[in-house]
Amino acid sequence: MNHIQMICQWSRESGSEGEKRAFDSIEKELKSLKLSVYRDEFHSFISLPEEGWLEIISPELKKIEGLPASFSTSTPEGGFTGELVYLGPGEDSDYAGKDVSGKILLIDGLPSPKAARRAEDFGAAGLIAAGDDHLHYMIITTLWGTPTFSKKHLIPKIPCICILRKDGDLLREYLRNWPVIIQIRTKVWTGFKKIPVLTGDLKGQVEGERFLLLSGHVDSWHFGAQDNAGANAAMLEIARLLQKNRSGMRRGVKFAFWSGHSQGRYSGSTWYADHFWEELYRNGIAHLNVDCIGAKGATDYSHLFGTEDTWDLAEKLIFDCTRQRVKARHSPRAGDQSFWGVGLPSLFMDLSGVPPQNGPGKSTATASFIGTGGLPWWWHTKDDTLDKIDPEILALDTRIYLSSVLRLCNSPVLPFNEETMGREILKRLKESDQVSQGLMDLSASVSAAKSFLRLSKKMNQAIDRQIDSRRSLSKLNRINACLIKLSRNLIPLNYTSVGPFDHDLAIPIPPLPGLGSVSRLSQLNPQEEDFKFLETDLIHQQNRVVHHFNQCCEAIQELGLEGK
Repeated sequence: MNHIQMICQWSRESGSEGEKRAFDSIEKELKSLKLSVYRDEFHSFISLPEEGWLEIISPELKKIEGLPASFSTSTPEGGFTGELVYLGPGEDSDYAGKDVSGKILLIDGLPSPKAARRAEDFGAAGLIAAGDDHLHYMIITTLWGTPTFSKKHLIPKIPCICILRKDGDLLREYLRNWPVIIQIRTKVWTGFKKIPVLTGDLKGQVEGERFLLLSGHVDSWHFGAQDNAGANAAMLEIARLLQKNRSGMRRGVKFAFWSGHSQGRYSGSTWYADHFWEELYRNGIAHLNVDCIGAKGATDYSHLFGTEDTWDLAEKLIFDCTRQRVKARHSPRAGDQSFWGVGLPSLFMDLSGVPPQNGPGKSTATASFIGTGGLPWWWHTKDDTLDKIDPEILALDTRIYLSSVLRLCNSPVLPFNEETMGREILKRLKESDQVSQGLMDLSASVSAAKSFLRLSKKMNQAIDRQIDSRRSLSKLNRINACLIKLSRNLIPLNYTSVGPFDHDLAIPIPPLPGLGSVSRLSQLNPQEEDFKFLETDLIHQQNRVVHHFNQCCEAIQELGLEGK
């Protein structure tokens, strides 16, 4: 709690003086623990909302308070006036039969990258999102990290503002009876700022080069106690405990503190992935993300995310620490998960959640664009202050993370089940084969996945039967090297569409995204060009699936355990 109080002294927007002071304090703490500490700075594309509001011009004059979204554009000084069109719920709003070009759109829910992208693509001049009973700071860029030259055209070009649900109700009531004319005004600063990335290294005593990446962002909206000072405090406490007991650490831990999460769309973790790619690929064992923990009322652990190879571990950890039986789910595209291209297994994002309907006026915030739930009403608001932290829940969350670190770093055999990943990919392949309606032959992919599953099952049985901590270090290293190679192949396959060296957009993507467009085949005429173009793309993606599964099968066969 002292650490949270220390960090919450300052408002910590990316690149701000308050954020710099928070990083200075965290750096001082890490150095006092005698960790190897490194601090880098880089230029990141940052967007800081300043002010925004609406004015109803017709049918009557009325001003409405709002918050512009990060990466939305500023309107001219006098604002922009246009006709209002209501589209319905969030990012999947129905545009069919509606002329929205040059108009201002109203949607239900919070602003999201997908909603803003669709509004812009349909020619809308502005976007209003009526969220809930509180104004939430949101970010609408689809770009993950600092934009590349080839993707800079995707930087949003639309003003977007969040308003209260009651004000959305008022606008919808007007629209039922009259045409509504709105003036929207936004002021947003967007440009390059220098921001920090801070790491503290704790070396392992047996497998000295291998490490777990334990990360959390420091930047926040305003004072950000839950999001994300609680996580920063937990990381410092874990660092203290591990350093005190460092002689018992088999593998190492890199404690990484990011900027650019809230106002740069994960630009800190993206920069780190880009600049330390080879080190992460060769020696990283997993990524454990710490975000939004320790909130009052956060007693629900069912919002459990991880890459499929960590599901068994995640479910056991939660049960051992909380006695709650929960099911892990496929990780959504969010939360500084910038390391799937590298092929790092990942575990958690946020952890403890607030059950829905937690008292009058205390409903949980919805964030459907990232597929998460259980976020409290003060999430991404100016009310995320120190009084929102429950010390006992924070201690439990920290214990869960500490237990995760110890099992990942100290298990003689890495606690990953790649068989689960293969099984989930095979399930997705069969679904894709079904929806293709015979227009795409995916039998090669299905066959490769089945071969992998047979071998991985035999490998797991052999490991369970033969390998324990008394086995030679060389044999354990060979097994762990094989497990790492499997994740390096399967995670990019199941979680990325652009491959290992780029970053997908910050929009929802399905498992096995390379084959996500197979369902479109049945909507096209096989005699037309678009069908042939899409078919060619899907052939490339099937080759990718087969290749990665073959690489995994070869790695298991080289290990020589599966037949014993």
